[in-house]
Amino acid sequence: MKTKVGFIGFGLIAGALAHALKESGRDYHITATSRHLEPVNAAVADGIVDVAAPAVDETFAQCYYHRISYEIKSHCQSGLHNHRRWKRQDYHT
Repeated sequence: MKTKVGFIGFGLIAGALAHALKESGRDYHITATSRHLEPVNAAVADGIVDVAAPAVDETFAQCYYHRISYEIKSHCQSGLHNHRRWKRQDYHT
């Protein structure tokens, strides 16, 4: 039986994790969505992601594991991270 994994937010880290899961030799079914769907659609074309969801929907309720990416920009604006390394221009989301 396939292990279902969902990625909400599909950037560099999520893409690398999805790629590693597929290359692990285990049976994973990966569903992903993101604010910008271009990386998700590219991962589907490459065989890394099985389902590109247009939004968070009931598809993710079937997933056993979830990885949710948070925008660093929103954390900076809310004042949660005031250290120099969290400057908005250092991270492109």
